[in-house]
Amino acid sequence: GDNGAGVTIGSGASANNVVDNVIGLRADVLTAETVPAVTALPNATGVLILSGAKNNTIGRDGGGRSNFIVDNAGDGVRIQQTGTTGNRVVNNFIGVSFVSEDGTERRIGNGGHGVHVTDDASNVAVLANTIANNGGDGVAVSFGATGVDVQSAIRFNGGLGIDLNDDGV
Repeated sequence: GDNGAGVTIGSGASANNVVDNVIGLRADVLTAETVPAVTALPNATGVLILSGAKNNTIGRDGGGRSNFIVDNAGDGVRIQQTGTTGNRVVNNFIGVSFVSEDGTERRIGNGGHGVHVTDDASNVAVLANTIANNGGDGVAVSFGATGVDVQSAIRFNGGLGIDLNDDGV
């Protein structure tokens, strides 16, 4: 865990790919068939893309899930600021549910939105993710963000599935 972001891509970074990570939990808890206990290692934000970062991908195209982004205090993925464009969030679990060893269903999301696109970020694709059990909206778009394409399974979040003005309606 970290008081900042688990992963930060910023300052004009481009063409990076973040795959096969567990962000917000101890990595070994998601590898067992049944989970005896969950050890949180929360960050303030799971993944933060900002400051003009372009054409980065969180996840991968094709089969299988790429990253588990869960149990962070704020947003699972936050993409923000003018000039931050062309970024993709693809094939991830952003919030999860599973059955623990005692047969109890456990739902673990992030404290804020699953994905939050804000502050004039543009041309963002949120594709083929499972976005569930987060405290805020599944996907929130706010403060001048444009060109956001959302095609993901979104359910059981505290707010709306997709909130296009981050205003709850």
